[in-house]
Amino acid sequence: IKWAYEQNFEKVFISTGCCSLEDLNFLKDNIKPEITTIMHCVSAYPCPVENVNLPRIALLKNSFPNVGYSGHFNGINDAIAALTLGATYIEKHFTTDKSLPGRDNKFALSPNEMKTLCEFEKDLTSMRINCGMEYQSIEKDMHDNYIGRWDA
Repeated sequence: IKWAYEQNFEKVFISTGCCSLEDLNFLKDNIKPEITTIMHCVSAYPCPVENVNLPRIALLKNSFPNVGYSGHFNGINDAIAALTLGATYIEKHFTTDKSLPGRDNKFALSPNEMKTLCEFEKDLTSMRINCGMEYQSIEKDMHDNYIGRWDA
């Protein structure tokens, strides 16, 4: 079984919902890390805020090169936080109507929530562009007009 899935899939996502430390150690030895993303997950539907356990993302990143987040918290705050912690993929339930039957629809993202989350991810990607330590060209006017203005 070891490495067998690489013959059939370009990318593999593995949820860690209900995983023990022993399960995670097994994964370390039995996945192809280049194509596998380990998804931090708490299998509770919905997941209470105090159980989201986002510090686990950093712990998973110590053992796996690709870590994402599969969230069941009501809303987008968990996914936003996971993105800021370096999650490379986000999985959230989606619905067009939260009043539909079924337990997932109650905490699934609405189209507007999904749009907001996607806009945040796009902005975060741009905010992570390293512009160096010097002031930027967009600051030139401020620099030229205000630096040294009030020196004694």
